[in-house]
Amino acid sequence: TEESVKNNIIDQHESVEGGVSILINQVTIRQSAQKDVGFVMWPSAIVLSCWLLSHPEEVHEKRVLELGAGCGLVGLVAAKLQSMRLGCSPSSSQMATSPSTVLLTDFNEVVVDNLVGNLKLNDLHGIAKACKFDFYGGDSAQCGVGSTCGKVNGPFDVILASDVICQPEDAFALAGSIASSLRVGGTAIVVCADSKHRFGVEKFEEACRVAPSLSLSRTVLNDLYGGMLSSMAKTTGFVEGMTLTMYRIEKTNGQNIDS
Repeated sequence: TEESVKNNIIDQHESVEGGVSILINQVTIRQSAQKDVGFVMWPSAIVLSCWLLSHPEEVHEKRVLELGAGCGLVGLVAAKLQSMRLGCSPSSSQMATSPSTVLLTDFNEVVVDNLVGNLKLNDLHGIAKACKFDFYGGDSAQCGVGSTCGKVNGPFDVILASDVICQPEDAFALAGSIASSLRVGGTAIVVCADSKHRFGVEKFEEACRVAPSLSLSRTVLNDLYGGMLSSMAKTTGFVEGMTLTMYRIEKTNGQNIDS
């Protein structure tokens, strides 16, 4: 069930709805700088993963990019849902011919190494890849890093991100990468804690307004999931009563629209 994801995620084993099971290793090296935030699990990753379980159609037969993947839970869930949809092993030849692709990215090389390990741990390296990508670069995600990633180029149908904004500059860099890496008609789903607990989140809507051709809507997930937050006390950065918001961003051919 989704409840077991919320209860067991920090225990390195999550049993989720529909028979999905995801294994997660966190980086055990001590965090020494802001760039190390991807070593551990954050509340928004659990919320976005559970939302995907309830909306698997969002990633079925889609090219999916996760930005700031951290431990990779969101991207791993997306890849697992894709493999279940195909009804085959993630490493089978059918996966090689599928339009589905999941690319998990982070700018920290230690985090990327851990992502590669988590892909292997879940036998998802046939459908999902991990590579280094810094969304401050301003270019679309085009990764070619040998055996770690191969060559996976944008644009993508779906972009996923959770708790990746820690300062105002992050908001604008994230919006810029979404605009450059998302195909026209594609969707980005971003889940963030409120600005009281994640400095810079308050700038994200403005950043999407100034980025080219993005349409944004928002949903407060506390209302959607009720008492879900109380079960995530083991995650890093969790504060009782914090608000999590899901931003849905569509790339259009026209002017930016907020709702």
